[in-house]
Amino acid sequence: MADVRCGDPPHGWSEVRPAAVFGLLLVRRGVVRGRVEGVEQLLDPTNVFVERLGSERQFAHPCCGVAYTEIVLSEPSMADVLGGDPVVPEGSAYTTPQVDVMHRLLLARIRSGEGDPFELAQRTVDLVGAVFGQLAPARVASGQPATVAARKQVVDDTREVLGKNPLIGLDGLSRAGGVLAPPPQPRLLRRHGYDAHPLPQTGCASPGPWTGSARARPICACWPTTSASPTRRT
Repeated sequence: MADVRCGDPPHGWSEVRPAAVFGLLLVRRGVVRGRVEGVEQLLDPTNVFVERLGSERQFAHPCCGVAYTEIVLSEPSMADVLGGDPVVPEGSAYTTPQVDVMHRLLLARIRSGEGDPFELAQRTVDLVGAVFGQLAPARVASGQPATVAARKQVVDDTREVLGKNPLIGLDGLSRAGGVLAPPPQPRLLRRHGYDAHPLPQTGCASPGPWTGSARARPICACWPTTSASPTRRT
């Protein structure tokens, strides 16, 4: 996850480049024009830009002072959220009141330094799920345990793995036998009264220096398969 700010972007459209990652862009301030596969769209705080790997896109900045949050997702992360299939659904996503509040709370918890890795991972997964739930609700729902018994089974399986290896980390935990994908684990554990302590191998990165005219700094690496590398948009 990165905090990106464009203080003095160049005029006109950027060169055409294929998207190198899966990702979500949530504009917090300002306006950006995007052109994806020749189709133009306006990006502002009311919508969410979904980056699809390999799609050709350009960006233009009608005004200065643009700030946005970028969440970069790996293919396994996409599959975890979308019911096992990493193919990004088509369509437009919007900043609903739910998405807006989730985004703001996630940033606040990261910047405060008070959120543990489990909490930040869950908040990130919930935010991504809320966005993709607009585009493919059935696929997002298919990745979650549907019944009380199924949810309890996930908790019991997770507790068993943690009992055998308390230092397994979130990445290892998500891939352990009998445990479902990362999204339900932290929330379900707490819901069932299990106080899961923060696990190693993941956590918040210290803010890095601003670089370039599009200043990007990693603000969190709280999901095992989420990149926190700085990116440049202009």
